[in-house]
Amino acid sequence: MEFLEAYKRLEKRCGELLGDGGVSAYIDGMAGKPDGEKRVRGWQEDLKKLKHYRWVRNRIAHEPGCTEKTLCEKGDADWLEAFGERIRRRTDPLSRYGRGERKSGGRSDAGSGRGRGSARGRVRAVVGLVVAAALAAVLVCAWLAARR
Repeated sequence: MEFLEAYKRLEKRCGELLGDGGVSAYIDGMAGKPDGEKRVRGWQEDLKKLKHYRWVRNRIAHEPGCTEKTLCEKGDADWLEAFGERIRRRTDPLSRYGRGERKSGGRSDAGSGRGRGSARGRVRAVVGLVVAAALAAVLVCAWLAARR
């Protein structure tokens, strides 16, 4: 029962982080970020483990003859506990992705205000478009005034 208890605790921790849906919602959250593997070290490994442990849990819960003894290996429950602790400390993949960390552990342009995807970068782009539109309007007015 060690595995199932660890899984239930992780299910609760994921629900606290994401609101509803537990481990499946966490997996969906990761799957919904196709660039996660590029941005966060260990992304793919964590996603594979979570999917595997969800599959193990479902087999234990729903298939006759499937038990922790037949499906689990030593260390499985420990991994689930450690992952739950990573969520608590905000060092899990989705938290790190949200902070814009790179695989190297540093921050990406998304959090620094320098890249195309950053909030500051988007604001600068919009301001640039507004200024260009205003300049175009002034030029059109000047041209129309000169034609009179």
